Amino acid sequence: MLVLNPNWVSDGIYKVINWAHGSPKSIVSLGDYEDIFKGEKGRFPKDKFEYIFSLMEKYELAYSKNDRKR
Repeated sequence: MLVLNPNWVSDGIYKVINWAHGSPKSIVSLGDYEDIFKGEKGRFPKDKFEYIFSLMEKYELAYSKNDRKR
């Protein structure tokens, strides 16, 4: 995927990090992304959640646990 607006990537990653910081859960899963991006489905569509997660893995901001996207 080619990203023309790098702010889209950083905004998405910061949304995940800030949501996780304020959450009582210690593990954030890909299923939580619907809650994280609620109200911004036009900017962050569901089919891009895995892409954001893969970027977080690439830059060591997240990792898969037990072969699951957590």
